Amino acid sequence: MAYHTPPIYRKLSDEELMSYVAKGKEKAFAELYRRYGKKMLFFFYQRLYQDKERAEDFSQDLFLKIIEDPTAFNTDRKFST
Repeated sequence: MAYHTPPIYRKLSDEELMSYVAKGKEKAFAELYRRYGKKMLFFFYQRLYQDKERAEDFSQDLFLKIIEDPTAFNTDRKFST
């Protein structure tokens, strides 16, 4: 699934995007997903013995947690970690 985000969001840091996600800005979330969706899927795929379905589930759960409670993100830490 491809997400098209406005150029303004592409220039923001991950942490700045999370502050917009916390304010309900869907395009900010779409930019984070664009940046990390494939990376996280591959990360889980490698660690879950190349089980694609489980990797997709884990990746979906991760991004769902971001949507459900973006304020849980600690802005003092890097998003990528």
